[in-house]
Amino acid sequence: MNPVFWFKQLVRDPIHASLVADTGIITPFHSAAAMAKILAGKSDTYKKLQREGVVGAIEQFKDAKQFAESFGKERGRIGKALDKLEHIHESSDAATRVVVYDSAYARAKKRGMSDEKAHTYATNQAREVINFSNMGKSQAMQVIRASVPFFSATMNSLDVVARAATGHGLSPAEKAKAKQLFYTRALGLATLSVGYALTMQDDKDYQKLQNTNDWMKNYLFPNPLEKGTFIKVPIPFEIGYFTKVLPELWVRMASGTLTTKEAGRAAREGFLSTLPPVPLPLLLRTPLETIMNYDMFTGRPIERLGQENLPVEERGRREASEISKFISRDLGLSKAGLSPAKVEHLARGVMTELWGVTTLLSDAYLHKDNPRATRSLAESVPLAHGLFTKPDTDRLVNTFYEAEEAAKQRRTAMSGDVKSGRLQEFKEALQDPKKRAMYAAAPGLRKIADSMASLRHRMDNINDNPKLTKEQKTAEIAKLKQNYNNLAARGATISNRLGLD
Repeated sequence: MNPVFWFKQLVRDPIHASLVADTGIITPFHSAAAMAKILAGKSDTYKKLQREGVVGAIEQFKDAKQFAESFGKERGRIGKALDKLEHIHESSDAATRVVVYDSAYARAKKRGMSDEKAHTYATNQAREVINFSNMGKSQAMQVIRASVPFFSATMNSLDVVARAATGHGLSPAEKAKAKQLFYTRALGLATLSVGYALTMQDDKDYQKLQNTNDWMKNYLFPNPLEKGTFIKVPIPFEIGYFTKVLPELWVRMASGTLTTKEAGRAAREGFLSTLPPVPLPLLLRTPLETIMNYDMFTGRPIERLGQENLPVEERGRREASEISKFISRDLGLSKAGLSPAKVEHLARGVMTELWGVTTLLSDAYLHKDNPRATRSLAESVPLAHGLFTKPDTDRLVNTFYEAEEAAKQRRTAMSGDVKSGRLQEFKEALQDPKKRAMYAAAPGLRKIADSMASLRHRMDNINDNPKLTKEQKTAEIAKLKQNYNNLAARGATISNRLGLD
């Protein structure tokens, strides 16, 4: 029950429904209007779909005994508040189904169907937008559905998209019509994505974000509330890969703002993100990721590249909350390998939004006598990270550190050959232009990495300085961040020239 999730529902669901349902184009405005009517108690369609079991609250009682024990008991203030929140949550999920029903019913009547047949047809259309009653016969799959977040939603959504794209189970005439509808609208959405991408190619702040998953999951529009950040407008994962991610990658490659390697990796990550989540319960998956130092969702290390030479308690110090630093450093968990970055990942993965709100409140309290530099909206407002991007994310930082790490490993390996007397292996490696370039570039890239580490320490010292005001800290750190990103850009340019991209 998250307001950001309600917003995303009102954007994603209409796009999804427009592509897979036999209705006209449905927009977020249609769904928002339907949601308002549901909340006002004036939606007759919602009541019809409730009676049909298409929409409605999730059953909270496991058995008849629980129901009997709760029946007749008066709800307290907290219970009533939760009921209201659940109704809002339910209405955000039902809104698009209501619009689908109304549109399908009107179309059915135009085709000459009776009221009863039109109702049956429209109800089926509303249910099949994503039919969560399709559970399958496999007991193992049902256990996975119940234990893995969003697994069920992804499976059912993929099923609906596949049937819409192939016309599976329909007569030849209906199959041809369904496929034509799906591909025509998908092509239209892809065309809009190309136009959107073309307008964004000259935006430097937009280009910096291209090493994050934000662009892959959302259309990004400049945020008038904060310079350098973007408002995230979500897309359906399954359809969005073909109608947004791939067209945008094509534009960016053609515009020269993305290398072939970066585009290939983005395409691979985007494809993997459309598949059902790894079938591990959240309480197992997040600790496993922490142990491996690998985020299965982003496909990147939890502790950023370039931090492996730092003391454990210093890894991720800039990005982690004060509680994570305290747990790692003062509770001694750093001795067990739990850096602030890993503590933050573990806690946020298990506690989700509760952890985000907790860290905001605790950080504000801990620093009441020594305020930190102003943070972005995505970092300083509860739930805002779901609506806004961070302003200081720069894809060239990761690009540089990946090249620097590869060059360092190559030089270490070749130097080891010399020390061990394997001169023939060393000479053979030198004959390879790429290995020779990596060997030669490693010291220079290392100097840049050291300079970046020095800047990170200076930023930390500024934030810890009680003699500076919040405004002074913000201004000083902003200058250092720009220098930090410039160094990363210089290192990335050097590595690209040497063919290390």
